[in-house]
Amino acid sequence: MDLSGVTSFFNRTLQKTEEAFKTTDKTLLDAHLEDLIKQRDMRQRWAQSLLNLVIAFVQPNPANRMEDMVLKGFDRKKERINDAEQLGESMISISRELGSSGVTNGTLAKSGEAEVAVGKATRDFQQAVESGYAEWLRNFIQESSKAALKEREKLENVRLDLDRVKTQLKRTKDDVNKKQQLEQQLTELQTAFDRQCQVTRRALEQCVADFDKNAEPLKQMLNAQREYYQTCLKAVETALN
Repeated sequence: MDLSGVTSFFNRTLQKTEEAFKTTDKTLLDAHLEDLIKQRDMRQRWAQSLLNLVIAFVQPNPANRMEDMVLKGFDRKKERINDAEQLGESMISISRELGSSGVTNGTLAKSGEAEVAVGKATRDFQQAVESGYAEWLRNFIQESSKAALKEREKLENVRLDLDRVKTQLKRTKDDVNKKQQLEQQLTELQTAFDRQCQVTRRALEQCVADFDKNAEPLKQMLNAQREYYQTCLKAVETALN
């Protein structure tokens, strides 16, 4: 049975505990790396907040949002008629029942057609934002931000291993063999720590850069919104004329 994983977990937990009580030293990261970690954390919070707000914006109904989220987990999608489409279809249906004798028949039918068009435009806009900016935010959270966090966690583990050996070395007085063994481990872990610092730095820089490239998906959402309002305006003007 391989107990190396258990030993590492125990040593890291012990090191964190001693650091919390300030009974041992802790290797600090350089200022640039610390700043990158903060920058990544901020962008993660921003992206998650924006995603929640965008989803609520395109689908105001919380019950429908919850249903869509569950179905998305099963890679399924539910097509539903929105309120404007229901209103429009009801107007058209009533106008047909009124027939040519109805005084408001023509206006009711035209209004119904306008509402159906508005409803369809709403659905198209929702789909455009969902597959555009919302999906971009999801990808950032699940890929770039997650990858940076993974490398950061690796760095923290290597840092704990390094500091644990430093702690043990300081407390080793008379055992020459053990001291030599710990010094060898210290050299190897210092190399691993320096290497992981570079890997983590690159991942964090990439994460920050990826988030800051959100201009294009934002413009796509604004274009979809402009097209939505133009379509709605055209539908209403057609009904009025």
